[in-house]
Amino acid sequence: MKTVLLISCDNAIQAHIFQGALENEGIPSVLKNEDMGNFFSYNRAIGGVDILVYERDLERAREILERNAQEEGLDEDFDVNEE
Repeated sequence: MKTVLLISCDNAIQAHIFQGALENEGIPSVLKNEDMGNFFSYNRAIGGVDILVYERDLERAREILERNAQEEGLDEDFDVNEE
């Protein structure tokens, strides 16, 4: 199965929080560049942590993260990959 980018996070902590929200809804995910995200959290272009999901789960995963962001008041800074 093909995996696709869901979101790039500023750091590993944020990525793990989002990954936990997905897991709670039954969506498996993988973190990419987790170690680099810890060292370069100030610059997403250098070291963001990517969350990958199966292509078939992409739309549902976006909805889950967007809903959680709204509930937490993060709408303005929240940017799920729309490609």
